[in-house]
Amino acid sequence: MSLPKIAFVDDEKRVLAGLKRRLRGQIAHWEMTFFDSPVDALDAFRKNEPIVVVVDIRMPDMNGIELARKIREYGHNTVCIILSGSTDFDLAVSSINDANIFRYYVKPCPVEELICGITEAIEHHRERFLPVNAEVSEPKPGSRLAAISTTGLELIPYGVVVCNTDGKAIFVNSRASRILGNEESLSLDTEHRLRAGYVEETQKLRNAISEAREESAMTALTLGSDSEQPLRVTVQPFDDKNGATLGHVGLFLFSESEVSMPAPKLLMEMFGLTISESRLTSQLSKGLSIEEAAVECGITKSSARTYLKSIFLKVGVSRQAELVRTVLVSLATH
Repeated sequence: MSLPKIAFVDDEKRVLAGLKRRLRGQIAHWEMTFFDSPVDALDAFRKNEPIVVVVDIRMPDMNGIELARKIREYGHNTVCIILSGSTDFDLAVSSINDANIFRYYVKPCPVEELICGITEAIEHHRERFLPVNAEVSEPKPGSRLAAISTTGLELIPYGVVVCNTDGKAIFVNSRASRILGNEESLSLDTEHRLRAGYVEETQKLRNAISEAREESAMTALTLGSDSEQPLRVTVQPFDDKNGATLGHVGLFLFSESEVSMPAPKLLMEMFGLTISESRLTSQLSKGLSIEEAAVECGITKSSARTYLKSIFLKVGVSRQAELVRTVLVSLATH
């Protein structure tokens, strides 16, 4: 059996030399290659795809996140690990979000910890990418279809965080990234595990995640913060096609500050409304009264009521509450 191929990419040659020296004990277990240029590494990967690549973030010509993204674009199944001198939170979240990084380690990293991470990445590759049977055709990670699936999580009008079996975040969409960046109700710790603003709520969150994973059932909770708006969290376990739990869970985060209202143009196209009617409908969808919506649209209350009768007729409803519900469930907003 051939040894798993592990590649290291860092523009600092002394760092690569140090890695070679510290990882000499793994020669019997891994086939290791070292590159001081991300461009050269990418060219080499086209001919000889590694199972795991360990990359620095800040490199000339192409940074580590860009390299990981290109590896995926080329359809490789390589598992990427970041080994960086940067402790920048935004960079860490960006690497998880944009490039689906498996682990993020900060230099100097204990060699035992790095070896453990690479070993887990190898196992992750075997579990995810090696075909067990050819009965079902599913998109390969790194393929265009898999990329579309990941992009689909960006289109969901909620914050989305995917946690692996270790409870670590392996995917964060843009909405979730903004919520985590506020570090009020929810954030990521140095190990990429979710934590709430208060200790007791962190325990509630972890209990909800454990319950969802162990019982393969959806759970939900509300997290408070110093702001006026609480964060609603739904935890959904991931099951395979046979209903068996995979251990991963998805967290859907709802914050009113992240709510997107339907655009008037979309309302015109969906329901055949006039521009004035669509603007009024958009304001009503925010929860405003007819009087408040009239003020926002710069029209009289009488005109607003006239428009509302026409809107009811076109949308097929008879009450304002029905109108708002119909609008919000009929349009995919982002």
